[in-house]
Amino acid sequence: MIENYTVKKKWGLYRNEFLLIFLKIDIWALGCVLYHVAALEPPYTGDNLITLGFNIVHKNPKPLPGLYSPKLVNMILRMFEKNPSMRPSAVDIIEKFPSKINY
Repeated sequence: MIENYTVKKKWGLYRNEFLLIFLKIDIWALGCVLYHVAALEPPYTGDNLITLGFNIVHKNPKPLPGLYSPKLVNMILRMFEKNPSMRPSAVDIIEKFPSKINY
């Protein structure tokens, strides 16, 4: 009976961790798109899939061009946090930027 509880408890922890990573991978992908648009190059490169994966795990993207506001640069770079729980949520991103731009 105790073993059954332990297995369920561990599964619950793994499931919660998986859901967190699943939700935050979209934030990471959005960071890739925004970085690519701002820098005109992808945040990570590699000659093959293994090198690309290594670079994603162990390196940080090059700094973005200085023409962007520190607020935007900081937000994009936070999307690349290695620990998914440290990445901003979609709500965090929306709240940081105005909903209307006056022309």
